[in-house]
Amino acid sequence: MPTTPCHSGKTDRRSFLKKLAGMYAFTSVFSSVVCAQSQMSEPSQKIPKFHDHLPDGELPKVRDPSQYAGKPLVQRIYLLAGAIPKVLYVLPCYCACDRAEGHTCLLDCFVGEHGVWCTICQKEVVFAFRETRRGKSPEEIRALIISNEYRPETINDLRQLPTM
Repeated sequence: MPTTPCHSGKTDRRSFLKKLAGMYAFTSVFSSVVCAQSQMSEPSQKIPKFHDHLPDGELPKVRDPSQYAGKPLVQRIYLLAGAIPKVLYVLPCYCACDRAEGHTCLLDCFVGEHGVWCTICQKEVVFAFRETRRGKSPEEIRALIISNEYRPETINDLRQLPTM
């Protein structure tokens, strides 16, 4: 019996790939909308998740910045995150990743690839790094982030990012 286009393997595969692409696009758009809404909102009534003390064991490792050599801004931000993991562990992240992705602190965004594309996370890391260098404690930095002091941070120009 000849195969008809309705029942061919290629058609089923194309249909599956179209559905998969649609789901990926929806997920990407949804995450971007949640991130953008968080960025535009006033200081949250509800503070996102964070830890109030360091764990007994080791902290998770920030992804290796060298894997982002083709994206110098991202590479620098991951390098900065890797320099202050103890600070990031006790900071909330205001992009709603605690609700959308189950993150429990800002460090979680840079253990994975969330920090590659999320500008809120990137701004918070650059801000936390600068404030750490200025001698602020993690608790002081947390209070500043909660009051949205990180928002004016510039992250789109490599020359304006701190260096190690």
